[in-house]
Amino acid sequence: MQKNQPIQEHLLLEIEKLRQEVEHLRREKANLRALLEEATQHSDTIEADLHDKALSVERSSERKLAKFLDAMPMGVFVVDATGKPYYANQMAQYILGKRIAPETGIEQFPDIYQTYIAGTDIR
Repeated sequence: MQKNQPIQEHLLLEIEKLRQEVEHLRREKANLRALLEEATQHSDTIEADLHDKALSVERSSERKLAKFLDAMPMGVFVVDATGKPYYANQMAQYILGKRIAPETGIEQFPDIYQTYIAGTDIR
């Protein structure tokens, strides 16, 4: 029986080492999880700040462009990618005698606004 005692003690020591290693890994996992949560929160905050700054810059740029276009002595009329009216500066509204009609399609411009569409034969 004494012969088995050193083996048992050795096994008990190995089991204790493994328990300590498992506990260490659990703490590391908890620390990593907390670090991930903190990094995610920080990332979300940065993303929200960047989004807000981008919107602010976009709005500022749009205001500057609108001021520039409104100061032009010629009419500027812009349509979006689908051909719907998007913007008309003050001179365009004055020349056309009306505000932009969002429901108007690009094909209807010549009839409604008496305009020439650049790059086409539509008058």
